[in-house]
Amino acid sequence: MVFWVFMKPHTFVEVHEVKKHMKDTKKNTTSESKLKHDIRKYYLIICKTENPSFFKKVKVIISAIGIHCIVIFRLCQAGKRFKENHKILGKPVYFMCLVINYALFFFHKVDININSEIGAGFHISHVGNIFIGPCKIGNNCTLTHNVTIGQGFEVSGNRFPIIGNNVWIGTGSVIAGNIKTGDDVTISAGSIVTKSIPDRCLVAGNPARVINQEFDNSRMIVYEMQK
Repeated sequence: MVFWVFMKPHTFVEVHEVKKHMKDTKKNTTSESKLKHDIRKYYLIICKTENPSFFKKVKVIISAIGIHCIVIFRLCQAGKRFKENHKILGKPVYFMCLVINYALFFFHKVDININSEIGAGFHISHVGNIFIGPCKIGNNCTLTHNVTIGQGFEVSGNRFPIIGNNVWIGTGSVIAGNIKTGDDVTISAGSIVTKSIPDRCLVAGNPARVINQEFDNSRMIVYEMQK
């Protein structure tokens, strides 16, 4: 896994037929691991390029605490899948994953439930007091410290949020309950979100209210997932 972190991004070979090119592009893009997108996003935000020099890559991976949290989360999920496929050998591996995940919470105060479904390009700007329950988070999302994404007070059914793609979540925000946030949503610092949010909206307040229905958060997200 360490080797591909320092490799140059994959480039597609030119093809003569447009349809074949589109098919190959889609295939190669979806085959890239989520962690690869996570780390590329850190490179872009910190070094202003997705392919910095070798020494800058090493510096980012060592110094960016958010990467450590995401790597451990991805490894824990891999350990969980290994346990599901290997009933006996998987148990000690899964146990070690739980220990590492607890260490993550103990040292960095970041608790990401192993059962969470988090898309590629995930970015934690600042660690500390972050809780993410078994929710669903789309691709290319960014959050900061003091964020809680957890269950609501529903008696039955799903009690956790579903968060769309390209969502930015500000410091001190709480997102709870069986709600959905659309794509390209921006949640301002200190917002308490208990109702669903349409696409491209900027919300703020307690309870969170829509401030802008056509807010462009591309400069905040920075990274752009390949399509």
